[in-house]
Amino acid sequence: MKDLVIAIDGNSGCGKSSTAKALAKKLKYIYIDSGAMYRAVTLFFIKHKVDINNEKDVEDAYPYTFEDALAVENINVFKKIKGNGLVRKFVKAINSSTKVSDLVCKLYDEINSSDGVKGKFALDMLYSVDPDELNPPQYIYEGLLWLQDRLVTRRKEVLGAEELGNEAKEGGGEK
Repeated sequence: MKDLVIAIDGNSGCGKSSTAKALAKKLKYIYIDSGAMYRAVTLFFIKHKVDINNEKDVEDAYPYTFEDALAVENINVFKKIKGNGLVRKFVKAINSSTKVSDLVCKLYDEINSSDGVKGKFALDMLYSVDPDELNPPQYIYEGLLWLQDRLVTRRKEVLGAEELGNEAKEGGGEK
């Protein structure tokens, strides 16, 4: 019975998400907000001016790896980096690309080139840019929000509402 997928459709604001979350919790199913996924992809395409009428651009526009997703999410930061190795190649690809679909393909090719070592990329990034200047790739951000929601829900289940209320009164609770 766990292979069953349940989809809920309806008008905006009618309680689809609340109902779906409650149902998923009751049935011990995974809740997936497909609307949020569609909005994230749409926002990405709008932000990067992807021509949705060009099938190849749409297919090639979305990043393949964490590294290229990080670069695409932080194009303006990468343009200023004076890094080495793969970071330098990313900067060159960013500065020579006019379309995000071309950029993503170039970044992917650089990652898979013989000297595109991800560990070196990570170290170079640590020495090239203040991490506070970087935005996480959207899928990482969404994943962290999902995980936070799951942990808060689980914490409430374990501690109970009364215990959380006492924690808040003592200054150690959620804000």
